[in-house]
Amino acid sequence: MRWLLLTLTGLLMLEACNSEEVSPMHASYRSGVGRALLVAARFVPLSSPAEHELPTLVSRYGYWQGAQGVLEQYENMQYRPRQFAAGLTLETGATSYGTQVVANPGPYARWDALSLPNTYIVTVQGQPEVVHFTLSRPARVGLIWRAGSFRPGWLGSWSQNGSVQVTRSGSTLTYPVFVKDLPAGQVSLPSVGYPSESGTQNYSVIVGEQGGVAPVVPAVPAGQTVPVPNQSCPAWVHDQYKAQGPDGQWYPTWHPQIDPVYWCYFRHEHGSDPKLAGVDAGGKPLYTPLYGYTAAQDGHSEPHEGFKSQVFRNTDGTWWNVTVHMGSSGLGRVCTRYHTFDLGVTDGQTLKADVHLMGDFGRARYSPATNMVANVTGCKDAAGNLVDQNSIRDMGSRTLGSPNTNGYEPWVVDNEYNVTGFFPNFFSVKQSFPMTRCAVVPSCTSLQDLMALDPVHSGSERFLEYGPTRVVAGDHGQNVGVYYTDPMGAKFVGSSVTGATRQFIASGFRSTLTSPPDPTGYCTARDAWGVEFKCQLRFLTGDKNLEHSLKAPN
Repeated sequence: MRWLLLTLTGLLMLEACNSEEVSPMHASYRSGVGRALLVAARFVPLSSPAEHELPTLVSRYGYWQGAQGVLEQYENMQYRPRQFAAGLTLETGATSYGTQVVANPGPYARWDALSLPNTYIVTVQGQPEVVHFTLSRPARVGLIWRAGSFRPGWLGSWSQNGSVQVTRSGSTLTYPVFVKDLPAGQVSLPSVGYPSESGTQNYSVIVGEQGGVAPVVPAVPAGQTVPVPNQSCPAWVHDQYKAQGPDGQWYPTWHPQIDPVYWCYFRHEHGSDPKLAGVDAGGKPLYTPLYGYTAAQDGHSEPHEGFKSQVFRNTDGTWWNVTVHMGSSGLGRVCTRYHTFDLGVTDGQTLKADVHLMGDFGRARYSPATNMVANVTGCKDAAGNLVDQNSIRDMGSRTLGSPNTNGYEPWVVDNEYNVTGFFPNFFSVKQSFPMTRCAVVPSCTSLQDLMALDPVHSGSERFLEYGPTRVVAGDHGQNVGVYYTDPMGAKFVGSSVTGATRQFIASGFRSTLTSPPDPTGYCTARDAWGVEFKCQLRFLTGDKNLEHSLKAPN
């Protein structure tokens, strides 16, 4: 009876520390009895602002230029919540028709504005849908019509309601507005459909609440800095995205590039949305990555911005979430051999594996063409000793960009000395356009800012390559259910040992990745919002730097 009371007391203490509902996937604590009761459990992530305040009316957007489904684009688009007012420039990107500034918003003051491309080609008859966006709730959508008296057939279901005035090159122009009430979900709008390639202007989109009123302004907790849309988020907004680890500590977790309530910018990204792999009845992800837990068990920390998650669906129907600490701007990726390499696997309904490793990425080398080993002055190991890269066991590798290259960096994790049941057979995460590259070699004592040379170097473009990689319960005896290893995954340890790292693989579970079936052998992500990696696509990707919100290195 005494152990039962202690267990119940422990559970009540956990509940007191975490006012959210406890998920059966993500809660644990270290007493033997509690661990038995919560065998595959873990705390749910702390609620994000979006769960307390209404999100913005538009949650995502994109456009097609050419064959639909080939490559979604986001360039020359920007969503500006509650900013349709005098002084607003309608287009933030390329335009063939000069700068147009709102002079009089008419009845649409403080509506949301969605900036679209306004070039000749987007209006031509026969083009597929030009723009699509997702409404988070029912709304009234307005089209500022700039195609003169031309009215395509599809506009017949829209109602003309008032007008707005803009200035262009010193002249004031009046444009009618067509509105339509639309339900929550995706909205697809076709091209203007003008019959000649000389074309006329594209419409501009504004969005208001249902009933035609200005969108709701989200509340801000007392004493906190008010977030400004399309500007950097205050720290408190970022700090809301966290989850509690097995050690009872709170760690940052995944968040989108742009906060969905305040539409402010975090200036970094973490790749794939964990919800792609499934959610529970409350809408929480079945697997929540913990950015910093594994490194903390190893006695150190890793810069938060470097955590990148890659979610993809295996051919057996399971969903894999591979999280690698892989920065793209700092010198740490040059000096540091061990980086977080975590895995979460679900079947879309339950968590099947939750494995944590400090992955061994071996020697730092330069571009494959030279295969030169980096010898960075001042690189030290955990004991403070200078590191000679040539002395490192060369099973894993980090290939770095050097002068006169685009900075391309493929990383491969070591696949030996691992008892966790996760065997990453030639598992490589490749970064196409990192923010920096080594300015000189072989010392690499300074970095060159590639983003300043070309904005495509945002560090957000990655792809995967792997051989037969597997996760298997019980292939090392103890690695079934909840078990503990050292942070390197090299040996089993007791749960009370310093650095004990919690692992979990469901009993009887086995999943194996075969090499990607795509002819290129890669898994890539085209979608900049959810960033789902797909292994059946041709090797074709697009810019994932939404609204150019990712920040160049200092």
